[in-house]
Amino acid sequence: MGASRGPSIKNALNGVSLRCRPDPNSIVDVPWNSITLSYGVSEGEGVSTLTVSQVVDQLKTIYTGITAPIEIRILQARIWETTGKAFSSDFFDLLHGDTLADSTTTLKSLDDTPGRNHWARLGYIWPKSNQNHSLLYSTLELKDSLILSLNSPPESDMLLHLNILWRVRVVIPPPSKTFIGKSVKHLKQLVEKTPEELFPPLSELFTDPQ
Repeated sequence: MGASRGPSIKNALNGVSLRCRPDPNSIVDVPWNSITLSYGVSEGEGVSTLTVSQVVDQLKTIYTGITAPIEIRILQARIWETTGKAFSSDFFDLLHGDTLADSTTTLKSLDDTPGRNHWARLGYIWPKSNQNHSLLYSTLELKDSLILSLNSPPESDMLLHLNILWRVRVVIPPPSKTFIGKSVKHLKQLVEKTPEELFPPLSELFTDPQ
């Protein structure tokens, strides 16, 4: 017999109390968005690579008007070869290296051949440590990383679906000198006031009903 679901259903209907953490947790101001991107490699032969910069460029093509930096997290990839040929793919470690030359550590190498009733296809889910790692493409700092590579046979037709999380990185500028100067001036005025000026007598705040 399965476990009773009575308490969980009751809590879902009526609510339930919880015990907070000792310290307040941080608030996520900008939530993550989920999207599956599609890529095609037609009539290819040799090794094709997918990089963070290519993913960011496609996001900016889909969501026009974004000028702020974009953070992404790679979750999983699914690949098909649709002409009946075998192929292989390498999936890279996203934690090591933030340049194309340094991000060549392979986590998994996979290959597949077509069957009688299906195309050759591969899929890979990155480890949680990689999924939780935010990748940021920066042209100023020349940061970029390899995500995966495809070994395409001659006259092949590849289809890649990449599931990612993404969000715009919001940069909060520091307060201006004018704002700081006004705050200091206002604080100085408060300090120089007497207690009577800061806290007037109650007789001045309430009128006599007579």
